[in-house]
Amino acid sequence: MSAKFEEYSEKYVRSGAKAIASKEDNEFPQMKTNTFRLNSDESFGGLGSLVEWKYVHEPLNMYPGLAVSDKHRYFTILGGSGYNYLDLHGEVEITLGKTREAAQTFSFSESVAVYVEKDMLYNINIKRIDSPEYPIFLNELIYGDFVPADGEVAGAEGSTSDYSRYFASGETIWAKFQPHHEVIYPVIFTGSTLFDSSVPIHRTWMPASIPHTMVDNPHYHEFAEFLSFYGTDPDDISDLGGVVEFTIGETLDDLTMFTIDKSTQFYIKPGLWHCPMTFKEIKDPKKPIVFSEVTFAHSLGGDDGKTVWRDGKVRTPPKKE
Repeated sequence: MSAKFEEYSEKYVRSGAKAIASKEDNEFPQMKTNTFRLNSDESFGGLGSLVEWKYVHEPLNMYPGLAVSDKHRYFTILGGSGYNYLDLHGEVEITLGKTREAAQTFSFSESVAVYVEKDMLYNINIKRIDSPEYPIFLNELIYGDFVPADGEVAGAEGSTSDYSRYFASGETIWAKFQPHHEVIYPVIFTGSTLFDSSVPIHRTWMPASIPHTMVDNPHYHEFAEFLSFYGTDPDDISDLGGVVEFTIGETLDDLTMFTIDKSTQFYIKPGLWHCPMTFKEIKDPKKPIVFSEVTFAHSLGGDDGKTVWRDGKVRTPPKKE
């Protein structure tokens, strides 16, 4: 094992016990399996954000009396089948309000993303789960203190009449990712552009069920991101269900490949070269490996989404269709 591999492992990679929280540590007993957790503390990015991927196995009313969001956050609630996140296999009610009197409740039977502003009241009530085979998949991203303190939804000032603009669901967050014909299952995209939010974030869930090289060319961004690879066995989210090769390097001369076979997270700081990214083995196409992206920019191709490739060119990534 090279010195550079050991250095990068410490600075940019989290897996095993560093990325998995025991099911006994879950806040609610309805979450009966381990949690995949990304904690961007000072030793891993230092962004102060927290992301958790959890399966909910039984109906759960999280905060019936409404909780106050102490920071900006996203919830993304997906179906428990990794090869079809769009089908919720149940029902969820989400309540939002800037005051208790103005709070509104919205019901969804398809996958949904919701942006919760700092100081907003909220509750998530998973009312129904149709099958124990498909627990509901709950993802929560809590912004750290590095984001603008005044981040808000455009036009929301003084308005408490309609909170529907805080939600995106169904086909709004779904896309077929055209550049990769090997990705045959629904891909989920969410982010600040869906909610006209000034808080910069872009999210992707991309299930890989066929071995292939998703990106073959090293590149870097002028923004930070976290790239995660996790399995879709609802009984064990730490089981990757295959093998992925992923390369990172602080310069083009020290590109270092990591071969992973368990759920793993990479911190990609601004300017860090990364890729190729290859899905070498997938044991069961019905339990794909998910590539999950947390990007601290409004979009991959916007003004804050500049990407530089190995040949020195600046390209705008292909957009979803």
